[in-house]
Amino acid sequence: MTPEMLLAQYQSGNVQFSGLNLNRIHLPGADLIGANFSGSDLQGGNLVLAFLNRSNFNQANLKGGLLRGANFSQADLSSCVFRDADLMGSNLSRSDLRCADLSLSTLLDANLSGADLRGANLSGADLRSSCLRSANLREEGRGLPGADLRGANLQYADLKGANLSGVNLQRANLAGANLCEVSLKGANLSEAILTGAKLTNAFLSDAILTGANLARATLQDAKMNRVDLVGAIMTDAIMTDATLNGAKLAEADLQNCKMERVRLNKAELGRTNLKKALLLEANLIEAYLGRADLRGADLRGANLIRAEISSALMAGANLQGATLPDGSVQD
Repeated sequence: MTPEMLLAQYQSGNVQFSGLNLNRIHLPGADLIGANFSGSDLQGGNLVLAFLNRSNFNQANLKGGLLRGANFSQADLSSCVFRDADLMGSNLSRSDLRCADLSLSTLLDANLSGADLRGANLSGADLRSSCLRSANLREEGRGLPGADLRGANLQYADLKGANLSGVNLQRANLAGANLCEVSLKGANLSEAILTGAKLTNAFLSDAILTGANLARATLQDAKMNRVDLVGAIMTDAIMTDATLNGAKLAEADLQNCKMERVRLNKAELGRTNLKKALLLEANLIEAYLGRADLRGADLRGANLIRAEISSALMAGANLQGATLPDGSVQD
């Protein structure tokens, strides 16, 4: 079917274009709101700036398509193949992208706010400066996996309020991203780059961040119980009022961290670098600090009752008013 024939049919009231071979079709700027392309092959097609609101592309093939600035708002894009497609600046807000293949696609500056991305493959995708506010990428208990964002580039992306529970973000780049109020419960962020990321009020309990880089990240009021941060880089991070009870921080680098009133009860901090860390009124009850480096750390008013600090490096640490492991208070 030629582009002219398709547009003529649409203008006459026909919106059914499912199961067609539309390979490399050229429809830039076309108005096809509400059209049904389910199961159709549009591989390599040109839909730049097309109006495709509330359209149906379920199980369609848009692999390698030129889709810049296209409007897919509220569209059914479930199980659609967008692999290696150019969706720069496109509008995918409130669309259904469950189990869609967006691997290696370009989504720079794209709008994915409120989109359903459960089970979507976004591995290697370019999502720089994209908007994913309130998007749903979570793992479902009924067999639907979380979105796959392994190696994705999310630098400066806006993910505020998004649900990323159980999502795979291994080696993803989230530098400077807005992750405030995000749920990352049980997510895999091992070796991810989160330098300068904003994680205020984020929920990271049971997440895996082994070897992740969180230098200069803001984690104020973050909930991080049982989080795995073994070997993580967290220099100059802000963790004021964060909760990390039972967290694993062995061999992590927390030098110069601001950790006022942080809760690290029963946390594992063996060989952790806490040089010059600000731990005012921190709770370290039953924490393990074997061979931790606390030289120059500020622990005024901290609670270290039953903590293991016998082999820790404490030269120059300020323990004024701190409750020591034996229950005594340091003068």
